[in-house]
Amino acid sequence: MLILPILIQIAANATSPCVPFKGGPADGMCPGEVVIKDGQFEVVALQPAVQTGAPIAPETLATISALIRSQHSGAPVDQGLLAAGATEEFCETFSKECMTPHPFESWPIGKEFVSNRPYGLADGRIRIEWVRDGKLQFLSMIRLDGTKVADVSTAPAQIPVKAGP
Repeated sequence: MLILPILIQIAANATSPCVPFKGGPADGMCPGEVVIKDGQFEVVALQPAVQTGAPIAPETLATISALIRSQHSGAPVDQGLLAAGATEEFCETFSKECMTPHPFESWPIGKEFVSNRPYGLADGRIRIEWVRDGKLQFLSMIRLDGTKVADVSTAPAQIPVKAGP
């Protein structure tokens, strides 16, 4: 008799709807599985956005689309898309060293990654969600100077959160 209420609770938790983050770099995304537990904090994998972001101006969208096309084709990035002194950071895993900006030369995301639609953030940055084999792997945060790319920061699609009870 006790097993039925337990199974009902497990099923209810398994199908509970995602509650997306509001604001910040993970705006509109839902937390996924815990990938690291570290005392009072956990690092959780993020799931793709379940809603659309802030509107993106057509000329900005054209720049972002051209940047993504260069990644998909493997072609060099059109230097006309970049602001003077454009930088990039790329982290396969989080570390201070990988978040050091260096001149933008190419987008280090492989052609096997597929980008979801660009997501406008409230602070003006554009987030790109990179998926491989059906799983969200990386997030790129693109900062613009007008319609030119000023900086691209790419890191694992994970976020630290306060651990539950």
